[in-house]
Amino acid sequence: MAVLEKPRPRNNIRMVKDTLGLAEWELMGALGGISSKTLTNWLSNPKPAQKDDHFLFLLRLLDLSRDIIKKDRLADWIHEPQEEFGGLTPAQMLTREETRDRVLTLLRELRYGNLA
Repeated sequence: MAVLEKPRPRNNIRMVKDTLGLAEWELMGALGGISSKTLTNWLSNPKPAQKDDHFLFLLRLLDLSRDIIKKDRLADWIHEPQEEFGGLTPAQMLTREETRDRVLTLLRELRYGNLA
């Protein structure tokens, strides 16, 4: 009888990084400016990240982008300059605390049709 291998838990940090196509420095900035050591630790053991407000924000962003931007295009969109952000990319907006909510606002407007 073969022994079944226990499935490995999904690493949501890696999934967010890969889905958004963020470079490590972009992900560190989007996670509130965490250090590269913290990111390395979270990539190998994602449990501590699951309670981090910045990480939960990125999960909300992914959820909100669903049905608006195709998953395989999201990484492109994150790195495309947006007129609504004065020519900055959403990735750049995510690395600054004072501008990150504007990315969610734009996605809400796209999803619910509230564009002016």
